[in-house]
Amino acid sequence: MRRNLPPLNAIKAFEAAARHLSFKDAAAELLVTPQAISQQIRVLEDWLQLQVFARQNRTIRLTPAGASFLPVVSRALDDLQTSAAGLVAHREPEILTISSPPTFAIRWLIPRMERFRAALTGLDYRLTTTAELPDLAAGAIDVAIHWKDAGNDRNLRSELIERSDLVPVCSPRLIAEGEIVGPADLLKFPLIRHVGDPGLWSTWFEAAFGHPVETPNGPQFGSDQFIVEAAAIGQGICLLTREQVAGDLETGRLVIPIEKTLAQAGRYYLIYPKAREHEESIAAFRDWIFSEVAQDRRDETLRDQVAPISD
Repeated sequence: MRRNLPPLNAIKAFEAAARHLSFKDAAAELLVTPQAISQQIRVLEDWLQLQVFARQNRTIRLTPAGASFLPVVSRALDDLQTSAAGLVAHREPEILTISSPPTFAIRWLIPRMERFRAALTGLDYRLTTTAELPDLAAGAIDVAIHWKDAGNDRNLRSELIERSDLVPVCSPRLIAEGEIVGPADLLKFPLIRHVGDPGLWSTWFEAAFGHPVETPNGPQFGSDQFIVEAAAIGQGICLLTREQVAGDLETGRLVIPIEKTLAQAGRYYLIYPKAREHEESIAAFRDWIFSEVAQDRRDETLRDQVAPISD
């Protein structure tokens, strides 16, 4: 028999919004926009052919129908989560499935994974790349690395892996004919943005000038890797961490046109289900990745302490 059920995304949006009585807080928990939450609520209300929220003066409250629906939805989601966690716990632990943004995977994670396999014998990995945070409750992904903090989700553990300064980078050909002496000179060029954080350039310029500045348009991409490549072929200037483009800076493929940073704005988090945090494979990966970060910091400190050799 075919089940006639409302869309799961709409149900998840309703449950979070009803719990918080706020589309904004529900959006922060589910790592989407308030507009996306509002759209999913409309989908649910269209499916039910009745209102689950009453909206008034930028506030929301549950209608009688919504109030009676909420405990049913909450129990169903809790049962799904408990059952899925139980099934996941019985999977073979030899392969850990990891999700990561493409750039972090290519430039940080993959070069170290042989050390991971050497340190954790008997545990192998499967790596998938996406710019979105995957649905960890579904069980197909064990751990995720992402640039958004998922700490608002009561079912997920979110730990900061690293925090780095963001610097402007571009192709040397792009600025070859113009002298860059201050932040204002960057306003002459297209500014490349990430679709997930299009306001980052405004934050950089506000930090540089001490007040908001109208910024020029530029191409937008959903992946830092695409952003790197677009900058390298001269499509504009982008904001990235030095670690993301270390190789490109070394070869001169990219340059930093001005040494003005946005302090500790580049972040990556390790995210995994709280219900699985004590599983051996997840705990081992967590310990390994933080040991790698600690070693990076020690190496960086040693490099800073080495004085340059003079003639």
